[in-house]
Amino acid sequence: MSSRRLPKLSTLAILALGLVLCTGCDKKARPTGPRLEAARKIYSQARGFEEVKSFGKAVKYYRTTVARAGLILKDAVPGNPDLEGARKLREDAAKAIARVNERMRLSEAAAAAPAEKAPDNRFLTRNLTPPVLAYVPPEPEKSGDPGDPGKGPADSGTKPGESGTTEPGKKIEPGKKEPEKPRTVKVSRVVLKENSKTVLIYWTFTNLSGQVVRIGAPMGYLNNSTGGKLATFRQHFLAKDFQYNAADPIGSKGTAVTPDSVQLGKGDARAIITVGTFTNQSTAKQAGGARIVVRMSDGSEPEHTFNGIERE
Repeated sequence: MSSRRLPKLSTLAILALGLVLCTGCDKKARPTGPRLEAARKIYSQARGFEEVKSFGKAVKYYRTTVARAGLILKDAVPGNPDLEGARKLREDAAKAIARVNERMRLSEAAAAAPAEKAPDNRFLTRNLTPPVLAYVPPEPEKSGDPGDPGKGPADSGTKPGESGTTEPGKKIEPGKKEPEKPRTVKVSRVVLKENSKTVLIYWTFTNLSGQVVRIGAPMGYLNNSTGGKLATFRQHFLAKDFQYNAADPIGSKGTAVTPDSVQLGKGDARAIITVGTFTNQSTAKQAGGARIVVRMSDGSEPEHTFNGIERE
């Protein structure tokens, strides 16, 4: 090799080495510690959603964790103390995604199971006393022996001609209904859109406690006429800015209601709409009502069941 070419080759080698060293410097210049800590917080949020069985949100946050940890591994250089932490975080989040997907599958299977038995349940309970009869005021002739004035009012608390009582000693005038007591959760309307196989459950959460609270984890259920679960729904929106999307009901616009995302003062209330979809056409035929359950952080679960369907 000519001695004249050696200086040129040496110069190229030095430039290449400098480029490699500069590239390493650029990676070191991007701190990974704060990014790893942020990814761990997202992972913690995902676990919170999983604990309250908000599986859709949990999977979304776990996937974000995997992506964030992957970027850290891509940018970190050998010897970076955050390498092992990012690698473990990505593995844990990936395992969690598989776990939550399995829990979601089992939950949906369990919710769909009563639907297959619904026709038999109706047949078996057809001759039983309907639950609604428990609220019908007793007839005068059933309140006691008409010939013994001391039995009727004393046994039933109802005098002949009265419609019933709300509580011992408190009578209701004939033709008037007992005033409905305030409820923390109250479903007011259930709309079934059969063409798109979509259900909209309209309900209200009212803070009846004496302190500030946050709405917990809501769960919506589509029931058959006997109260059996047909489907489970986890997508909720504030009614004030809800915009229904017929092409993609779950992707409707509005303020999403997630666990602890909505805070209420004493006596405050929020109107909420639960959106759910299903694929089995028989579900629409069997639908008879809906139920909303809200799992609160204090362990309570206010709920309300509504019987009745509006079909559109």
